[in-house]
Amino acid sequence: MDLSQIITTIITSGIVSTLIGGVIVHFSNKKLEDYRFLQLQRQKIEIIAQLFAKWIKYSGKEEEFLNPKGLLDYYEELNKMSLELSLWISNKEIVDDIMGLLHGEDKATNVRALVGQFRKIILSNNDDTFDPKVIILWPSDEMRAKIFDQSKTSNE
Repeated sequence: MDLSQIITTIITSGIVSTLIGGVIVHFSNKKLEDYRFLQLQRQKIEIIAQLFAKWIKYSGKEEEFLNPKGLLDYYEELNKMSLELSLWISNKEIVDDIMGLLHGEDKATNVRALVGQFRKIILSNNDDTFDPKVIILWPSDEMRAKIFDQSKTSNE
């Protein structure tokens, strides 16, 4: 049997097509798994963003704006998000930074810096040059002062 007959026998037996098909399925499954992991990671980061947004909203003055039922609901949401992230974030330093911020510790990492850390995680790029200081948070400090000053006078 010469080489051309051997090649013809292999091709017609389906071995090559089975191998190629298996390789394609393997790479497709790997890509799908990577995509699912990235989606899950983004969902988890979204929970952190929601937690920060809710927490920032009242800046510790939620009692001036919410009735007792609203306060309970607000705290329940914050607790749920805080507990969730403490369970699935594997990086102890980041969890400590988040909890330090939420506890109001003097040397706590600020929200923007934490978002910058999460950005590096999502992008899998520790060399990301994005400056988190450019992240805009609303309302501005001046507007926030006006809002909270108005709430004091309307509650008195």
